[in-house]
Amino acid sequence: MHAMLVIWRATVVKGRLYWVLTSTLAGLIIEMIIVIMVNKGEEWKWFCPSVFFYLASVVPSLWLLELNRIDQLRAGLKNVTTTSVKLGQMELSLELSEQEWVLLIEQAMMVLLIVGRWLLPKGELTRAQLSQLLLVYLALAADMIDFFTIFGEKGAIGDQIFVYAILSGWSWSLMQFTIVLTATKSRRMRIVTPEEQPTADAEEKEAPACGCCETELWSILMTTFMQDGPYFVLRMVALAYYRVFSYSILFFTCKNGMILMLQFYRLVVTSVEMRQKKKEEEERRKLKGLGSCETLRKLSLVGDKYIRDRSNDSGNSSVG
Repeated sequence: MHAMLVIWRATVVKGRLYWVLTSTLAGLIIEMIIVIMVNKGEEWKWFCPSVFFYLASVVPSLWLLELNRIDQLRAGLKNVTTTSVKLGQMELSLELSEQEWVLLIEQAMMVLLIVGRWLLPKGELTRAQLSQLLLVYLALAADMIDFFTIFGEKGAIGDQIFVYAILSGWSWSLMQFTIVLTATKSRRMRIVTPEEQPTADAEEKEAPACGCCETELWSILMTTFMQDGPYFVLRMVALAYYRVFSYSILFFTCKNGMILMLQFYRLVVTSVEMRQKKKEEEERRKLKGLGSCETLRKLSLVGDKYIRDRSNDSGNSSVG
């Protein structure tokens, strides 16, 4: 319904030709059939096609609405649209400007992305991982909604190339919602009796080799190159080159810069931990190999001793 609303607004602004954008919604139906018939209700592991098809229908329409809003801002116009809603015998009229329409649609899209991720099958994600992922989505959504405040300044909207750069960076950051990736790794503690102590072989089979660290690295790189990195660069260009100064832009620019520094520190720490874990794993394997060799040596000594004892016993019996 939200996708149809956005496409309808695009047709109101640009013409009926853009109803063709509804063809991307067919991907949602195809993906639903595949999930039900082939995957037996289980979600895809790393990629969410339903979110991708939804964004493929909404993002082009939002581009048209944003470009139309920018044209009106340049011309100094404020187009107000009146929409009537009937609730039984009551009729409500809603007056919204083009800017208010776009802001309402964008905020509704962010809410739907978060709630939709919550309602979708969690697949192999634990409840702790899903809750962390939703909290990350909330932080991302707040940054994305504020990103278009740059268009509120005349210096920024005067350059069409910079406008396209802002829209491209925003569209690129939305692709994060199609990737199901979280760095959380739950560690559950339980009381183990001496009889239930796991062996070294069992621990080696149960513990994946740096799986959590590798997932965390992907999470850091994804956040850096799809959200905070592009947003920080574009906001710095708006501040330094186009002289766009506002409280929200300054705040979120500092926020993006701090996150980049923290992510770099986290990347270094995670890399060091991965190297240490790999070294410990190699040393454990070497020790295990040495232990096997030592066991074989002891067995061979015991065998030799047994053979000597047997030969001595047979010699004594023959002498007797």
